[in-house]
Amino acid sequence: MASNDKIQKIIRIIEDIELEKVFKSLNDTMTGIGAALHILYEYDRSTTSGQLCDLLGVSTARVAVLLKTMESKGLIIKRKGVLDARTTVVSLTAFGKETTLKIREEMYNRINRIIDHVGFAQLEQFFAIAKQIEKAVTPTANIF
Repeated sequence: MASNDKIQKIIRIIEDIELEKVFKSLNDTMTGIGAALHILYEYDRSTTSGQLCDLLGVSTARVAVLLKTMESKGLIIKRKGVLDARTTVVSLTAFGKETTLKIREEMYNRINRIIDHVGFAQLEQFFAIAKQIEKAVTPTANIF
């Protein structure tokens, strides 16, 4: 078991790093609209909102809000299913495809900057350690 001094030192390091900021910049392109665009782009054909729910691992209500936002931005086209009008079929617009490629390019640029700054081996090691930490973390009791 670690001493209180070591635990306090780690707490100070965590407070200094702003881990949320580090991971948020990478995670934003892999969740929400970014994830939906990526799936639709890779799928390369129309898909249903139900399939998106399954692939994103979120509720139908969350996908409905997501699709409404994406449609209002001109990223997707929504239409009713041919065989079942209750089904929503979704496909990327040309602008949606272009946006997906821009997001991907920006993500690659961010990761490239990180690799250039810290080195590939260290970055790979960092994420291996982060994975171990993820396994060790257990939900804390709600103290508030």
